[in-house]
Amino acid sequence: MVICQVNSLHGAVNIVKLLKSRGVKLRYVLDEGLAVLDGVISGLDGPAALIGISEKGQATVKLSVSSAPGHSSIPPRESSIGILASAVRRLEENPMPRLFGYGPERDTFEHLAQKINIIPSYAEPLVNFRIHSAQTLQEVMDLVKSTISDERVKVEMVDGFDPLPISSYDEQAFGFQVIKKTVQVMFPQLTVAPGVCVGSTDSQHYKDITRDIYRFAPLWFKPGDPQRFHGVNERISIQNYQEIVLFYFYFQLMQNSDIRKLPPPHT
Repeated sequence: MVICQVNSLHGAVNIVKLLKSRGVKLRYVLDEGLAVLDGVISGLDGPAALIGISEKGQATVKLSVSSAPGHSSIPPRESSIGILASAVRRLEENPMPRLFGYGPERDTFEHLAQKINIIPSYAEPLVNFRIHSAQTLQEVMDLVKSTISDERVKVEMVDGFDPLPISSYDEQAFGFQVIKKTVQVMFPQLTVAPGVCVGSTDSQHYKDITRDIYRFAPLWFKPGDPQRFHGVNERISIQNYQEIVLFYFYFQLMQNSDIRKLPPPHT
């Protein structure tokens, strides 16, 4: 088991490089990601602990238009910004396809500035996409191009990566069941379920040395908390902070992982 809590490029990448050089294969990897959701999921009575069994891919796509420069006193029929605005509007009006049920979930602009009397010859926005586990990076690019459908708009991939594979979470999945057991011992009132992590984690670098990567941290998210992620007044409760500091979750998790095979599942 590896618990990932280190900066990705200077930590996880080098850790994996060293482990691979030593021929190490990991039983499973646990990283931050999903948490305990209390009152956040509509229709669910009571809190639920979601263990991330995959994470969405990501793509940052640059749209750009080059046209003849000019002055606002003799404007063209369409400016470069106008063409881009139409392209962005088409993307907004035609979002990525709804893929609920095609992944494990069933089991669970940039600002542009210029002088006011100048029509720019070049303009570009960056559009960020989060990619469903049932999609690929190439499929998203193809959808963007077909949705914009304007040869004047140049579509370029800035960066991106495919969604990560879905880790096992059945009754014989060692890592998932050990994490689930540890959560249930500490929080017996919780429902535990698999989920998809929306953000990206450092654990993506470990996919070459393990088939099972999970994303969970013993944090409680209540109504209003998700809106504060990486924003103003991001916080957790004093009680939750105390639980983490005094936390025996990771200690128990390591002890529970120190077995050769899982006990028989409950019927």
